[in-house]
Amino acid sequence: MTLTAAHTASFTALAIDRKNGFIYTADSSDLYRYNLDGSNEYIYNAIDGSLSISNTYALAVDEEGMVYIYWNPEVVILSKLDPGGNGSILVDNGSIGLFPSGILPADMVVKDGFLYVINTDGSSGYKILKCDLGLNLVGQFGDYPGNPSNPQPGELAYPTKFAAVLNRKFYVMDEAESGSPPPEDRVVSFSGFSVSEWETFGQNGTGGGQFGFFYEY
Repeated sequence: MTLTAAHTASFTALAIDRKNGFIYTADSSDLYRYNLDGSNEYIYNAIDGSLSISNTYALAVDEEGMVYIYWNPEVVILSKLDPGGNGSILVDNGSIGLFPSGILPADMVVKDGFLYVINTDGSSGYKILKCDLGLNLVGQFGDYPGNPSNPQPGELAYPTKFAAVLNRKFYVMDEAESGSPPPEDRVVSFSGFSVSEWETFGQNGTGGGQFGFFYEY
């Protein structure tokens, strides 16, 4: 797969629609769609024909091909788009208090009919948020460690990305904020929103079994 040279160095989010054969990427000003082989670029430089795409942090696609975009046109909001034509907004959710202006949005993914959003700040920070596909919050998982040097099952220091989402388990890249005590830069796995299958992998460093994730705060 080869994307256009003008875009490959700058995209901030990516999602794959395997059912319909599309890749979506976004940069600071546009949303792009490609075939799975990287051909046939289509640019959404506005949605609903007028609202400009800007500051996209995360993308996801559901089984129906609808696109979820976590972005900041003026304040940070989560939107559900129909990507047909020039794109149209089906649902906006910027008013539930979970996406306040000024946070660092991280990542999201659709699994088993729900949208899972990593929220790294605000009153619901350090959590994985579970929304239905109408963007209503239906659950949340995770807490900041009471003792950052010894986090317990269910505690996330600074979740940033879904490393993988399998049929049974989530795998999440979890960091500590700059200057915090270890352990840092680990992968955490769990099933559903339960700690019963909680596992952690690695620690901060550059040796075997260690991670050194790049971060931006």
